[in-house]
Amino acid sequence: MSTPARRTRSRSPRLLAFATTFLVALGGLIAVPTAANAAPTGVTSATLDWGFKATWRSYMTMFGGYEIFGGGASATPAPYNWGTAASGSYDPDTKQGSFTTPGSVNWTGWHGIDITMSNLTVAFDLNAGSGTVAQGSDVIATFSTAGATVSETSGNVTVTGAASQGTAATEAMFANADYGAGKPLDPVSFSLNYQVPATPTTTTLGSLPSEVELGTPVDLVATVAPAAAGSVEFFNGAGSLGSAPVSGGVASLPAVTLPQGSNSITATFTSTDPAYAGSSTAAPSVITVTVPASAVATTTTVGAPAPAAPVTLGTSVELTAAVEQSDDPAVKPAGTVEFFSLAPGSTERVSLGGSPVDAGGVATLSTTGLAAGGHSFVAVFTPEVPTAFQSSEGVRAANYGVVDPDAPEPYAPGANAEATSGATATWNWSAYSSGWAKTAEGDATVNGQTFELSDGEVLADAGGAVISFEAVLRTTAYGTEVVELHDPALHLRADGSGVWVASVNSGTERVVVGTFSGVDAQPGESGTRTVDFDYAGTTAPGTWYVHSGVGRTDAWANQFVLLVPSAIRSFYYQTTDSAAQATKPASPLAVDFEWPAVSDTSLEVSPASPVVLGSDVTLTATVAPPAAEGTVEFFDVSVVDGETSLGTAAVEDGVATFTTDELVAGGHTFRAEFTSSNGFDASDAETTANFGVVDPAQAAVCTPSASASETLTGVTAEWDWSGYSSGWAKFASGNVAVNGQTFALSNGTATVSDDCVRIAFTGTLRIEAYQGFFPPHGQWVELVNPVLTIDSNGDGAWAAGVRSGAGDLNTTTSAPTVIAAIDGATFPDFSQNSVTAQVDLAYQNTTAPGTWYVHQGTPRTDAWSNAFILLVPSSIQSFFYQSTASAAQATKPPAPIHLDWALAAPTGTVNGQSSDARVLQGQTVTFSAGQFREGDVVSIVVNSDPVTLPAVTVGFDGLASQSWTVPADFELGAHSVVFSTGSGAAARGVTVPFTVEPLGTQGGGETPAVCVARAVTGGSMTWEFKQSFKNYINGPIAHGSFSGGAFTASGGAVNVDAGGIGRVNFQGSIVATGHGGSLDLRILNPSIQITGPNSGVLYGTLTQAGSGGYVAIANLAFASVSVSGGSIVATGSSAALTGAAAAAFGGFYGAGTELDPVSFSASLGGEVPCDATTDPVELAKTGTELDPSLAVLGLGALALLIGFGLVRMRRRAEA
Repeated sequence: MSTPARRTRSRSPRLLAFATTFLVALGGLIAVPTAANAAPTGVTSATLDWGFKATWRSYMTMFGGYEIFGGGASATPAPYNWGTAASGSYDPDTKQGSFTTPGSVNWTGWHGIDITMSNLTVAFDLNAGSGTVAQGSDVIATFSTAGATVSETSGNVTVTGAASQGTAATEAMFANADYGAGKPLDPVSFSLNYQVPATPTTTTLGSLPSEVELGTPVDLVATVAPAAAGSVEFFNGAGSLGSAPVSGGVASLPAVTLPQGSNSITATFTSTDPAYAGSSTAAPSVITVTVPASAVATTTTVGAPAPAAPVTLGTSVELTAAVEQSDDPAVKPAGTVEFFSLAPGSTERVSLGGSPVDAGGVATLSTTGLAAGGHSFVAVFTPEVPTAFQSSEGVRAANYGVVDPDAPEPYAPGANAEATSGATATWNWSAYSSGWAKTAEGDATVNGQTFELSDGEVLADAGGAVISFEAVLRTTAYGTEVVELHDPALHLRADGSGVWVASVNSGTERVVVGTFSGVDAQPGESGTRTVDFDYAGTTAPGTWYVHSGVGRTDAWANQFVLLVPSAIRSFYYQTTDSAAQATKPASPLAVDFEWPAVSDTSLEVSPASPVVLGSDVTLTATVAPPAAEGTVEFFDVSVVDGETSLGTAAVEDGVATFTTDELVAGGHTFRAEFTSSNGFDASDAETTANFGVVDPAQAAVCTPSASASETLTGVTAEWDWSGYSSGWAKFASGNVAVNGQTFALSNGTATVSDDCVRIAFTGTLRIEAYQGFFPPHGQWVELVNPVLTIDSNGDGAWAAGVRSGAGDLNTTTSAPTVIAAIDGATFPDFSQNSVTAQVDLAYQNTTAPGTWYVHQGTPRTDAWSNAFILLVPSSIQSFFYQSTASAAQATKPPAPIHLDWALAAPTGTVNGQSSDARVLQGQTVTFSAGQFREGDVVSIVVNSDPVTLPAVTVGFDGLASQSWTVPADFELGAHSVVFSTGSGAAARGVTVPFTVEPLGTQGGGETPAVCVARAVTGGSMTWEFKQSFKNYINGPIAHGSFSGGAFTASGGAVNVDAGGIGRVNFQGSIVATGHGGSLDLRILNPSIQITGPNSGVLYGTLTQAGSGGYVAIANLAFASVSVSGGSIVATGSSAALTGAAAAAFGGFYGAGTELDPVSFSASLGGEVPCDATTDPVELAKTGTELDPSLAVLGLGALALLIGFGLVRMRRRAEA
């Protein structure tokens, strides 16, 4: 693009300020780019790899933002490649350069963010070690090459990893000072290829003879200095003799045979080494080739072309040449004859082709390629055996005329033309005809030498008039040579041009007798007009005559001259330069007629159909003739509302325009009515093609309540796209596969509340049509990350990001767009343990009548979503709406979507083990089961002697956990714990076996010393994660809520004898929601592992939108810890984010980021056996690794990367 790309701001600059302060709240800083001055020397290609700012990209991803690429930009290589620049400049001496990329990146997202960077100009000075990136005149980043990798080779400069920072322009772009000057950005990398100036060379021919006999071979040698790789092509005049490679600075072409006569030899060197330039010989070497004395002379005679001249353009003309030899005329020389045409007065020979000499010594060539105008011909004979016969040539100098009969089309008035009568005309034919006999018939008489025509009929509209006479005009020369014009008519256009037409002699064909221009006549006028017919320069040189080598160009109309008797044809074109020639032009025609005051109105509509509802549509009425003044009233003929007047506009310079943005959705035609204010007739015009106005409004969709919703995984779906698509190629990626003609979607995530279901899939679905016509991928459409949303009324939408194109694929993706609406579907009941459902997509009566098509007067109303069709390539848009009434139309509706889901069976553990768990009498055991649903009440019963533990109400994490101290006298041997919820068909549960062993005999042998800890019986913790994050959530950007931070101790144990080593488990949560449900961050049921007198680790279940897992969140440093036999207390403990949690936050918080301080206390009860959390020996083995007994069913910290940091959050509402 040649102009700087515009920068589009959000709907409110304050929103951007809010958005950018979020990154500050997260500890990230944003900045932007800069430009510089360019230097000289051609750049062949250049690329820029620059991600702008990593935290900005992560931020946009986290909160449903989109990166829309254009102009060749892409995310490959990551993070952004800005396309390949095709030009620029670089000076290897000063090491200054610049280039402008063609690509663009548009960021869009929640709260109206819409920012575009495009056509970035990189300018740099390697000597100074600095550079800039600019958008237009705005410098948006500066960079330094100090510390970067800089590579410069002949023809290339590459800079990798140049540190960059923002500028004041960046601050203005993002409306926030935190993006201003000096704020760090991503490193800049670029590569530039430039043209290396080539070393000049010289090419010199070796010594050549000045004269040789015909047939003598000549060795051609050329020297190239300095020696360079390449080849030399040798030429005789403009004809190539052949090429030879350069070796050691020399190229040789041996044994070249040259033709008889003078030969001009040159040589041209073409370099294959970019470091060296090509060159040619400074002057030719001339070699004269003579005929051996023994060769027999020949003569070539050109015959008369057939048919005889004149002929019309495109006629097949036969040329012949006879070749004779001087010794024995009976022996015909073998060889070929090449025929040439020469234009009058020209020496340039134009080859018409060659033909062999036949046994009779004649060569014949037929051609249709003769240009209009005069020709003479030359035939050149080339003997088959040059040493036996000499070459010869013959000339036919007589002019051969080729006539172009093309003439302007006579004007034909339209259906609204008006007729008048009584026209008259006078015409002398020509001054040259003054001595001829003249007679007339019908409505014409002869007065002296003048034809007088009367009672002419006029048929005229605003564009022109035809004045017709029923008469015969006759001239007779030499008493016998007659030319008659039957029923002559003058066809006059409003621009003053036209033709004089008649039938000639007995012919019925109407031919142009004369052409003219410049007649001053307009509608609404009457009187006599003079028509001066064209004569000078009307035909190609020599068409009719050549005089003294000059092809004449002056004549009456060729159509007419062709029909004049040949004996007097020369009376109608110039031949010599005599005074009589000046009398040959056609005399002026004086015609008196009334041109009715007719007007003509035409109507155009722009832009082309279809347009989006609310777009400006301009109606332009052109009124003729220009003299007509008045107004035009414009009418909209809507298939929905009928005809309505849009308004009136004055005619200015023959044009009236009216622009409206109030056309209703649906099909339209338009009408314009002209009313004159100066006596011209009224006229009107209408359009007939349907003009579609498209309402792009998308079906509103529900949003599951963030506070009362459940997240379910494992949803699958099948979709055939449409019956119409059965012959198309289909492709998929991600969690989508193609099975035959069916798209199979898997691993969908359903967010479910009582009144809304939203099912999101990750992957792409692509169809390709017409691959053979638009290779390699045809006309294609791709859906990205589709989402199915249905409310409790059965209404909703099937939506996705959309990519499309023709031929090559691209990654430019629209915002989420409704593909088809859902109307009256059955609400999927995810309260059951499984769902099988068919969701029909709307098609019938989904759009205003005529939006896309009107068939035989019937406006169609059936279509996929209008917003989707607008994104489809125009060549295949008709595949997505009803057009005609054919049987194929019934296959166009979107296919239904088939959903399937089943709740996973619960799984459970005893002390983190799903089988072979071994516990001790007196030990505190943790029973845990997952895959329950939030709100389930799970009963927990220990068998064999049933011990019913308190029931657990399942929370957001789907877990049911309970701690139980095994009685000291509990029966030894095999037991089980049973988790269960629901009843009947809805009953679900799991049984986990375990074995009870006596204290002190674990593992089958005596334990020399028993490690004992004290069980946690109560306590509390206060912690709110990070105050700046809390402020952000409660602020005007997230529009969210922050709750929790107070936790109650729920178990664990502390080894008092080991200085307080142990684990304290807490119940409670931190819940942060915002961005309309896109953000749903929860920290659930944390634990504190005390690892030493002054250190510990805070663990917890960290989730985003239901996905996540148990992870080490913070490393703790205790300022003060009090441990006694009855309690443990810690206040104001500093907390630093762990690496695992930092990764979980997508890089917004780095490892070591300071969090809010942690304070907790716990009361300690009876003794329990030590485990890996309280035994100093075991803890030393595992360090601060996550205790398997506390792992949430195998979910580790990395799962959080999917659930929070890298997962795409809910996009903007599909509406």
